[in-house]
Amino acid sequence: GVPIATLLAQQTAADMIEVGYGLGGPRTIGGQLGNWDTLSRNGLFLTGNGAFDDHSGQGWDQKGNRYYTAAWSSRVAQPELLDALGRGRAYVGYLGSFAGTIDMALDGTIPMGSVVVGPARTRTMRIDVTDLPDGGAVQLVRGVVDRAGVADPTPGTTVVKTFGATDLQNAGAVPLDVSGDCFHRLQVLDGAGAVVGYGQPI
Repeated sequence: GVPIATLLAQQTAADMIEVGYGLGGPRTIGGQLGNWDTLSRNGLFLTGNGAFDDHSGQGWDQKGNRYYTAAWSSRVAQPELLDALGRGRAYVGYLGSFAGTIDMALDGTIPMGSVVVGPARTRTMRIDVTDLPDGGAVQLVRGVVDRAGVADPTPGTTVVKTFGATDLQNAGAVPLDVSGDCFHRLQVLDGAGAVVGYGQPI
């Protein structure tokens, strides 16, 4: 519940932010995604996780808030998992709606969650998303990094490309416009167009 303008003004130190969280599930996640993108717009790159607010373990499929966080880790052990989360090597899904994986790499060597500094104006992105929901799609989201601050606490993002299941198989290396400071991230939609998964920005 902290207003995004307050976070921008205080620049509070944090490593992660609960983006996947909300009793209304995917129907209500847009605001959190927008807040996260606003932080990225201001050069505050945090790992966006998901939180499953289940204290009983009963009837999980009826709960609106059932997000999970998965990490690309070499081992299922606390040090490796924390390292993966700290490096943005994680993605989030909505339990019961998305059971696949999300990953991407820039220019073949720069992994999801990285920050890149360099003169290149174009780059290529490899998109690796598995097990799309029936009728679902993957969106490539681009945002500017202009550090607008509290003067404009909006996400400043656009969807630059949408991939269906067949498109993903043939995507290969997707060319990106990286002229000017920017970030890119992936989000998975279900057949109704709700966001049921997302990866970290580069």
